[in-house]
Amino acid sequence: MTREHAPSERQGRIEQICQAALDHDAGDRAAFLAEVCAGDVDLQREVESLLAHEQSAAGFIESPALHVAAKVLPERGLVGARIGPYEMIAILGAGGMGDVYRAHDSQLGRDVAIKVLPPAFLNDADRLARFDREARVLASLNHPHISAIYGLEHDAGGRQALVLELVEGPTLAEQLKSARARTHVGLPVAEALSIASQIATALETAHAKGIVHRDLKPANVKITGNGQVKVLDFGLAKIAVPTRAAERWLEAESAVSLSDASPGLVVGTAAYMSPEQARGDAVDDRTDIWAFGCVLFEMLAGRPAFHGETTAQTLGRVLERDPDWGSLPADTPRAIRTLLERCLRKDPAKRLHDIADARIEIDECDLTPAPVQEPAQRTRPVWWLAAALLVVASVSALVFSKIGGLPLPSELFEFPVVPSDQATLLPRYGGFAVSPDGRQIVVTAKSGNRSSLWVRPIGSLQYRELPGTHDALFPFWKPDGLAIGFFAEGLLKIVALRGGLPTVVCEAPDLPEGSERDEVGGSWNRDDVIIFMSSAFTLNSVLARAGAAPAALTVLAKGETAHRWPSFLPDGQRFLYLALTRPGDPGELRIGYLDGTPPISLGRHESNARYSAGHLLFLSGRHLVAQRFDADAGRLTGTPLPVVTKPPFATWNLLAAFSVSESGVLATHPGGPIPSEQRLTWRDRSGKTVGVFGEPGRYPTLDLSPDGKRVAASLVRGTAASDIWILDLERGDAVPLTTDPAWEFDPTWSRDGKQLVFNSNRSDGRVDLFLRAADGSGQDERVVAARHAAETPSWVPGDRSIVYGDDGDNWIHTLDGKSPPSVLWKTPARERAGTLSPDGRWLAYSSDKSGRSEVYVREFPSGAAEHKVSVDGGMAARWRGDGKEIFFLSLDATMMAARVETVRGFRMLVPEPLFPSGLSLVTLRPYAVTADGQRFLIPTAIDQRSQPPIMITMDWRARLPR
Repeated sequence: MTREHAPSERQGRIEQICQAALDHDAGDRAAFLAEVCAGDVDLQREVESLLAHEQSAAGFIESPALHVAAKVLPERGLVGARIGPYEMIAILGAGGMGDVYRAHDSQLGRDVAIKVLPPAFLNDADRLARFDREARVLASLNHPHISAIYGLEHDAGGRQALVLELVEGPTLAEQLKSARARTHVGLPVAEALSIASQIATALETAHAKGIVHRDLKPANVKITGNGQVKVLDFGLAKIAVPTRAAERWLEAESAVSLSDASPGLVVGTAAYMSPEQARGDAVDDRTDIWAFGCVLFEMLAGRPAFHGETTAQTLGRVLERDPDWGSLPADTPRAIRTLLERCLRKDPAKRLHDIADARIEIDECDLTPAPVQEPAQRTRPVWWLAAALLVVASVSALVFSKIGGLPLPSELFEFPVVPSDQATLLPRYGGFAVSPDGRQIVVTAKSGNRSSLWVRPIGSLQYRELPGTHDALFPFWKPDGLAIGFFAEGLLKIVALRGGLPTVVCEAPDLPEGSERDEVGGSWNRDDVIIFMSSAFTLNSVLARAGAAPAALTVLAKGETAHRWPSFLPDGQRFLYLALTRPGDPGELRIGYLDGTPPISLGRHESNARYSAGHLLFLSGRHLVAQRFDADAGRLTGTPLPVVTKPPFATWNLLAAFSVSESGVLATHPGGPIPSEQRLTWRDRSGKTVGVFGEPGRYPTLDLSPDGKRVAASLVRGTAASDIWILDLERGDAVPLTTDPAWEFDPTWSRDGKQLVFNSNRSDGRVDLFLRAADGSGQDERVVAARHAAETPSWVPGDRSIVYGDDGDNWIHTLDGKSPPSVLWKTPARERAGTLSPDGRWLAYSSDKSGRSEVYVREFPSGAAEHKVSVDGGMAARWRGDGKEIFFLSLDATMMAARVETVRGFRMLVPEPLFPSGLSLVTLRPYAVTADGQRFLIPTAIDQRSQPPIMITMDWRARLPR
């Protein structure tokens, strides 16, 4: 060993001991350190000192188990430094393969992760080679479940940095630790299998390119806010069997051996090393399969498969012992136990050979849940319980005779869907769907302040909530009934009925929410193709796979505003959809083709249509009718016959609320919930009601005038439209500003109080921005023709420009008309509801960059210096009149307040909760606040109107005239 290499080697040794010690309980560390330091008292004391420092500072670091060396070795602290356009913001972690920082990209206005090789290793040829290798490996892997690389940077001092995707959310190790603290066991089986399936998918991609990860462990797996898994840290990856693709991107690596041919070289983490890896033998894909088995075992059992008091003991158990199979939970499926046994065979020749087989076993595993126990006491009256039980008994008998293969009954049988004690049903217009075989129904329902999907058998009162489906809209079934597709947070997702977290397929429309209804819908065929409406209001197709790329199916013709409500026909290659024109006009029902064949028209219709039992069902005269349909020829024949006539149906964008199975089970609803009337209520900062204003109505969005004397509000009229009204707080009167038959919402006062800008869909259904004098004089002027849907306008001081949201970004438009609107800053996240500070220097907005909605602030108009305001989710931000406070809604609709200081940069305190608002989170600005921040104007429900039930008809054909 030369003298110049000694400090580097000692630092690396210290770092390795620190990281290994952190994996042990505090009570075990002294004995562990005494053994590994082998009598080197100075070394042991130095490590103990660093570990003490680690524990004292743990509360300030995002990943305390990973960053000891970065905190305690001063020369490695880069917070505040720059590498290229990247400014280091905070340390995220540190390890033998590099330090990881959160950094801000000043060119693209986004946060990234920067992995930096420590200065001590800049002359270490092996470390440099591995660092460069990781960059090349990541560049060759493009997959939704693998963290992406954006580039490789070098600074003037020779420091190298990988620019990586910043993956927000906990590591799997942190999630397991939290689960053990709560339950003393691992994750629920369904959740563990969902995570494992996504990990396997990532490994499958890597293995297909001849890449072995070699360091798969819970600390190298992250779970984002929407449940998506990301596999991290390919710093120890190697080429097992070079493929042509691998050879191409490794041509420049001829000077470095990537096969670790040196005998006895051991790399990885002891508890997850395969036996061959622990011995220093050559490894291939099967070493990752072993590690995958270790990770899955730990997720289920809540403890590592192999654990010793020291690294030597751990490796000994890897080589000589089997896991404690008895520690797996009792509800672990037999197929998963068998899979684990095959993954953890010590002889690689007898081990599972392909990770794809593991993924298939997991995805096809039967996880039928145990029946949910009915609560001991029910809130419904006894007579209702008796009636419900009678329905269940009757339905069960009928379902058995209908679905079990016996002859169908000739008599009609129907009943209401009885609500759950745990949640309130939200049928809306696309809030329920019958499974293809008619055995089950999925409904959107609200429990507390969050809505989600709930499933129940048709012949049962037992509901089951599907995890991870918060704010889901428009559920639709996979043809085999084993999974459900839905839309949430501007994404198309799928969730397996057996449990587990949803999988994100691709982006989907995130349309304006002022009407309390969104406008997407989907259909799924037997070839695993999903069709849905795109953000361009046309239809797209996409494979039901994580991260799949959608393809366009239809193109709008002249005069058409949207193609909506797709529904596959039985052959799975053709589908029904409606082509819409102006609001109020009927749509053209068409048959579309996946192969691009020109569509066939079936004439003008007033609603969507669905196929069942040789008929198409659709609305005619607000009644549900059925007409014979020759599926082979694609032709309607005969006369439409009535199926459901009372109560009459309403529609939203020509969508009627009904669902029908192939077997003839029909679910209907007259057209969404009857909304409660609201009163505009003044509340103080404690939530106490201090005044009521205005007439009863429905007020999705509102804004206070700068002088605090008037309110501009969108007022909903029935179910067809809304207008902007001006309410005078002093005189108590109200006058309409708009009266056309369209949706107007989100009004915003100019700084001088003389003008209002608002959204309207009067332009062929597209949501544009319009301007009107606040006194009602003149005419509405369209000032922004939206790309997608313009929303939440905010005036720039001087009232010459407007900031607004469109297509997931913040835009600015100058009212002089000399230049077109321009995007302020383009980010991959979806940013919404921007609002400028009183001095115009800062823009507050919500963004889903972390996987859920959070409130952020950026400098305006540069977009520099982004600051996160909310802590546990937030939306609908508003400023106090002096700019010293930001108000927003938490994700449980609590009104929050964050004190800020903007004189010398931007500083803020931790937000404090004020009061439960009771507001719906489906609108973007559903409240207003006075300039002094002391009173809040909140629409408050004044009654709870009865909810029309979803009606089930077991055989709709029995309703046809005879």
